[in-house]
Amino acid sequence: MGLEKEIIIFCGHYHMTDELTVGNIRQYSSPACSYQIEKESDVIEIDSSVFGYRLIRIDGNALSTDVKLFTRNNLTENPVGSAQNN
Repeated sequence: MGLEKEIIIFCGHYHMTDELTVGNIRQYSSPACSYQIEKESDVIEIDSSVFGYRLIRIDGNALSTDVKLFTRNNLTENPVGSAQNN
């Protein structure tokens, strides 16, 4: 019994942006709109200068996602990246 279909999971308010794929399961973590936590750190480091959100677009069988991050100091958009699945 094989699992051929791709399973996509979105979770939010994770205080960091992340994407992880294991087998046929892909998980996208979304940033918080308040502050972020540094991902590669041995201790919890809070970065309150950055906030953001994830856009998810579904068009038929096509799915795309973008993360929008902003800095509090100048409120300019810092795009993190995007992904598309068909």
